[in-house]
Amino acid sequence: PERVELRARSQEAALLVLSDSYYPGWRAWVDGAATPIYAANYLARGIKLPAGDHTVVFAYEPDSWRRGVQWSMA
Repeated sequence: PERVELRARSQEAALLVLSDSYYPGWRAWVDGAATPIYAANYLARGIKLPAGDHTVVFAYEPDSWRRGVQWSMA
C-alpha cells in the first residue's frame, strides 16, 4: 500500500512497529505532526509513540514523487 492510517492507544510511550518493509521514501505523522521513521529489527518500520490515543499515518512519498509534483505545479 502507498498509505496506512491507524488509531493507536498506549498506556505509556512505546515503539509502534509496522510489519512492513522499511524503505526510503516512507514518511509518518502522529496526530498530524511529522515524526521520524526508524528501521525496526532491520526490516520493519517503527515510530516513537507517546502515551495516549493517536492517529498515525504512514505514506509513501519518495523524493522523486515530491519533485515531480513540484515541477508539475511550476
